[in-house]
Amino acid sequence: CPTRRAAERGGNGAGGLSVATVIYPPYILFLMLCFICLLTRRKFSLREWLLAILGICLPYFFYFSLLFLFDKDIHQVGLNFTNSFHAPSMSVYLKGSFLINFSVITLAVFSFIFFLIKTVSNKIKTQKAFVIFLWMIIFSAPAWFIVSTGAAFSGLLSAMPLSVFCGIYLGSAKSRILAELLTWVLVTLFVVSMLQQASIIN
Repeated sequence: CPTRRAAERGGNGAGGLSVATVIYPPYILFLMLCFICLLTRRKFSLREWLLAILGICLPYFFYFSLLFLFDKDIHQVGLNFTNSFHAPSMSVYLKGSFLINFSVITLAVFSFIFFLIKTVSNKIKTQKAFVIFLWMIIFSAPAWFIVSTGAAFSGLLSAMPLSVFCGIYLGSAKSRILAELLTWVLVTLFVVSMLQQASIIN
């Protein structure tokens, strides 16, 4: 049954996202995205919503059960979440962070300008997927200022939606030479940024 398979996929997706929050707590910013996806892509179905809620809760049930069985401090879960966030402020940039952040932000700005002046697709399914990625950008944007990443690139949670937008922009560029040049420039800046962070080059 297509409806049943869709409900199961929704529950599996919610479960996978919940597991991600256990491993990397800042992903909790995306939990509401499960229900936004349900509202965007399909008509309301109580079964799908219940499976999504169950998918979110089950990983935490197993996680706390394992902590209890192995006599671990359950309060550590709360501490992990607390330590993953800080009061809203500008990110403390590490060595090598300027190049990668500047290049990604610049490419993202050009990508958004491109989407403002051009329709993504006439297909409803593609447009709905595009809306979901826009919601991912909205939910991940605060992460730049409240999440303790400890990495050169501050927008780790924004990496997936940004890569989709930038990829569509580069793939739709009329000049293939320009698209390939921008891609290689981004890759080169990323490598240089990582080398600077590792103190291999200045």
